[in-house]
Amino acid sequence: MGFTSKSSDSFLTNAIICALIALPLLAAYAQIGSFDVAKKETHGIVVDNMDTSVKPGDDFYVYTNGGWNMRAEIPPDRDEIGIDQSLTDLSNKRTAALIEEAHPTYRDLVTRPTGTDGLSMRRSQES
Repeated sequence: MGFTSKSSDSFLTNAIICALIALPLLAAYAQIGSFDVAKKETHGIVVDNMDTSVKPGDDFYVYTNGGWNMRAEIPPDRDEIGIDQSLTDLSNKRTAALIEEAHPTYRDLVTRPTGTDGLSMRRSQES
């Protein structure tokens, strides 16, 4: 009799553990399913970015990207634009802010002309 009660206790424990694992996974899956409509609308071919006046066999790049090329404005100080450049700019701004927070005179050190700090002045006088 002791064997069956121990077996049923372990079965009940295993069932509870499985339920505790499965419920959050099912809830997450249900949330993902509710976003399927939004996902279907956000990917695919954007026809507005195409230039259908060009035959694909003549110039496939212009055919596929011509509309975007006509609308996009690349800043004069850049060769290209894209998410990688945006992320680089954001990372540089955050890094500069962290450095400035840690050492408030950092900007003065970076923007100071060469030879205005005492060390550079002494080195130039020694040579």
